[in-house]
Amino acid sequence: MKQRSIPKRLHYILWHSDLEATRFSLALGSLLWAVLLFWPGELFGHGRKTYELMAHIAPECIWGSLFLLQGVVMLYSLLWGYRSQLSFIVDALLGCVLWTASTAACFMAHFESLATYQPPAAMSYEVMGALASWWCLVRYSVPKKKAENG
Repeated sequence: MKQRSIPKRLHYILWHSDLEATRFSLALGSLLWAVLLFWPGELFGHGRKTYELMAHIAPECIWGSLFLLQGVVMLYSLLWGYRSQLSFIVDALLGCVLWTASTAACFMAHFESLATYQPPAAMSYEVMGALASWWCLVRYSVPKKKAENG
């Protein structure tokens, strides 16, 4: 590949690809979040700072339910090719909020100052998940209703 074609290819990937693999990965990630949050036991109540921050926003069962809802709706919209205003709200907007809030909670859990902060390297995929969910939100398109003739 020629070096000057790299920007064109990147432009195509960002703006013209269908994002189905990205959305599928996010849907499975959301479903896995839900499974792990519904796992028997209390994850939010064991002195884990990441989950303490999330617990200040909502209880564990609410987080699990929202991740489950978002994952199911995203998977449904992918598998059946369905897009609507409602699927936009649940699939793109809720997904963006969930991935961003959960990732931010992990990064903020141990933050004291920029001088001493060591970001958790194991969170690299979650950061990409949050960024991908934002990109899906930007790129999400709801089909326009056709104007009635007559």
